[in-house]
Amino acid sequence: MAWRKITRAFELRFSFCQFSQDSAGVRTFLTQNYPSIKQANPRLPVLIRECEGTIPVLAVRYGYGEERFEDLSNCTPQQITTLVEEMTR
Repeated sequence: MAWRKITRAFELRFSFCQFSQDSAGVRTFLTQNYPSIKQANPRLPVLIRECEGTIPVLAVRYGYGEERFEDLSNCTPQQITTLVEEMTR
């Protein structure tokens, strides 16, 4: 997928477990998409937090300290792509 420049979000943060089956979609999404996201958005912080037993979550930080969270448990990489696009529009 060709990623566009993300202008609305100030930070993307992915938290997930390195071993859990619930986090498999997040791991696949990041493996496939992280390089292209960073290439299209070199100044956008994309934080990856791995911690055993963590529920997979996407956190998007906007201006004025606003943050939104989305549970990524058992999501496919395509569903995560859609969520990222919706939350950064």
